[in-house]
Amino acid sequence: MSCYHHLTIAEREKLYAFFLSGYSMRKIAALLGRSPSTISRELRRNPEYLPCDAQSRYLQRRKHCVRKPVLADPQLHADVHFWLGYMFWSPEQIANRLKHEGKAFVSTSTIYRALDSGLLQDTLRYYLRFKYKTHGKSKKSVRKCFARSIEQRPEAANSRSELGHWEGDTIVSRKSKTVIATLVDRKSRYLTAGKVRSKEAADVRQVVVHLLKKTGLPVKSITFDQGTEFAESAKMEQALTAPVFFSHPHSPWERPTNENTNGLLRQFIPKHRDLGDVSDEDLSRIVSLMNLRPRKCINWLTPFEMFSQQVLHFT
Repeated sequence: MSCYHHLTIAEREKLYAFFLSGYSMRKIAALLGRSPSTISRELRRNPEYLPCDAQSRYLQRRKHCVRKPVLADPQLHADVHFWLGYMFWSPEQIANRLKHEGKAFVSTSTIYRALDSGLLQDTLRYYLRFKYKTHGKSKKSVRKCFARSIEQRPEAANSRSELGHWEGDTIVSRKSKTVIATLVDRKSRYLTAGKVRSKEAADVRQVVVHLLKKTGLPVKSITFDQGTEFAESAKMEQALTAPVFFSHPHSPWERPTNENTNGLLRQFIPKHRDLGDVSDEDLSRIVSLMNLRPRKCINWLTPFEMFSQQVLHFT
């Protein structure tokens, strides 16, 4: 990293005194602790040298040497404003379309920064399909119950090489307090799910423990997100004799199996449906249909076949 600093007014006054005394540029540089080229440039830029005039010209040059924001260009600014506010394009779509057409390049992050800084009208963010969080917020401290990170998870769980490593989450509804706890085996994609009367940690823990014990196979690990409903992880570990791991905040891609399965469940239980109206029998039937669905990721076997080591024949 460069540690160069511009000449100060005090240094310019000393330079002027040394110059009037007839000192060479090398001697002046040595006395000021500067490079001879710095002194040479300073005198070349200011032929009739006066410290106050040299300082004034320096300050004027500084005003014009700052890089202008990309979106300071009026036409580009107007185009991006139009695509965001009237065409409802995302920043990523805008950036890549400009690149595709060979126009002025502006990156996705540049557009987001412009929204944050106010260079683009702040209300435009409400036209985005996915609302984003503003930058600069302080990081929340990790709660003790979520201290065991997914980074500590065994390799067998990461590689999907054996059964018994689960991912868990809950499906919620705005129309009732009832939630559905879902647990998916990472290797087989086998699903087990149950209704929970509320999102309270104690209620969720009881259902999770019951569901996993009901499978009849040893539980080797479970991975949740850092939702407060999983705060009783220590009691889960004690009941199941298996470690519980937590993904990083706002990182659903670290639990892809469960996230994908919850998305598939929405085919049967849309978001607008009141989960309190889903009976245990309905949920059991839906889970069975999911476990008997051939999956490309396991060579068109069903999760039930992978999990139970049994072969089914549908024809």
